[in-house]
Amino acid sequence: MAIFRTEHADVQYAIESTWGERSSGTWRRFGLHEQVTVPDPTQAWYPFYGAGAGRNRLTILRGRWEFKGSIPNIKVVPELSGNLLSLPIGHLSGDQIIEGLTIHDEEVQSFSLQVAMRDTNGTYSLIREYYGGKVNRATLSAHEGEEVQVSLDDVSFKDIAHNLVGVNKYSSSVGYSAPTNPSANRFMFAGGTLQFFGQKIARISSMSLSIDNNIQTKYYVNASGDPTNYSQVPNALIEGRRVYQMQVQFDLGDPSTDLLLFKYLMNESAASAGGASTGGQIVMSFALATGSGSGEMIITTSPNGATSAAPGTVVTSGNISIPSPENGLFPSTWNFSIDSLSITVPGSQI
Repeated sequence: MAIFRTEHADVQYAIESTWGERSSGTWRRFGLHEQVTVPDPTQAWYPFYGAGAGRNRLTILRGRWEFKGSIPNIKVVPELSGNLLSLPIGHLSGDQIIEGLTIHDEEVQSFSLQVAMRDTNGTYSLIREYYGGKVNRATLSAHEGEEVQVSLDDVSFKDIAHNLVGVNKYSSSVGYSAPTNPSANRFMFAGGTLQFFGQKIARISSMSLSIDNNIQTKYYVNASGDPTNYSQVPNALIEGRRVYQMQVQFDLGDPSTDLLLFKYLMNESAASAGGASTGGQIVMSFALATGSGSGEMIITTSPNGATSAAPGTVVTSGNISIPSPENGLFPSTWNFSIDSLSITVPGSQI
């Protein structure tokens, strides 16, 4: 008897040329990951309890559909990094990830997601394609002893198609699309350097950079939903305010370098006590693991610089704790608000 097993499922995505239209482009894996919260639809129902109908529900009306999912802890593979990291930010141009789809807009890439479940007979018995996807929230993180990872924390889609005959949303064009297998090379935290406001700081144990696009799901009156079964699917996913926040943890020990962040905090993110609160720039670079080839990922906050009129990266809070013996160094946690971001990745993207 054929059964489904999780290790036989394939998950891949393809960037869309037009939002809300299933992609016919290149299918790619996200990277190395183990889990997916698949955005199967949530159907809203509105119960009605009528006068004289007793205590039980009299009727119920079908409402809106919502498609939300997530993919946590993706190990970032170099030849997939550009397209993957562009999803919550904008687009990939050469080896540079740039905010917006063009220099004139503020949108993020939309993409289609395919989840193909193969049974033990080798048949892809259930293939689901979600389209019109946009990343609402994502986190790029690195921790001691681990790889650089990205989590797509909240992703919304417009609608679904699948290969099950005789079921709403069926499409004969849904078929398994085998993506190109990437290497197992990864960016390692051990090969990273972090430079704050021009000063490299050692003994960093973790960093986490969050991206929130504040996407709003829109349902409009008299706008087309899905005429095949009249479901109320989203008519638009509209980007709101873009919010970048970063947290860094390190052990403070060197008075010649490690007090820099405290100085910026006390000077209201200025380099000196009498200066304007201009903030500054953080540059993070992560090299590939030994034996994985050359190239590095470079993340730059406030790439266009900082002025008093348009402050760059600023320190919002910091804490230098006194631990119990025998720690020896001072654990320190710092939070930053970032105005803009750019990422450079190795070339030869799949």
